[in-house]
Amino acid sequence: MDDPAGVHDANRAVTGRRRVLVIDDEPWVAAALARVLSRSYEVESTTNAGDALDRVDRGQRYEAILCDVCMPDLSGVEFHDELARRSPELAHRIVFMTGGVRDPAVAHRLRALPNAVLSKPFDRVLVERAVASLVWGEGCSGPKVPEDLVGETVP
Repeated sequence: MDDPAGVHDANRAVTGRRRVLVIDDEPWVAAALARVLSRSYEVESTTNAGDALDRVDRGQRYEAILCDVCMPDLSGVEFHDELARRSPELAHRIVFMTGGVRDPAVAHRLRALPNAVLSKPFDRVLVERAVASLVWGEGCSGPKVPEDLVGETVP
């Protein structure tokens, strides 16, 4: 996959490590993912998608973004759409995470996007593979929202 915005080169020049952003409104989930991924990457985490957009507006760039689907202020899909408007080169770097999708329209939208969707709870190896495929330029258009997760209540 080409890198027209120079994301890979700019991040490596500054830190020497590839950068990953984790967005999840559950602080313990964001912290756990950051801890696992920090072995291989420079990881930032936030519990708010609006904060993530502010970081992008300030010039922060990431090779991979793990984003929860169901969040209170700005959903993962809304985050994707706003990111695509502000910084289109980053929108394809999102891997969505969900424990269930209550709204069939959101599930349909997730299926229509090329981004991978990881079902919670997920295996550490699956998360690492999804991130690695984006970080190392292979793209990640993996699994979509399983039918059995549509309509479930997210805790």
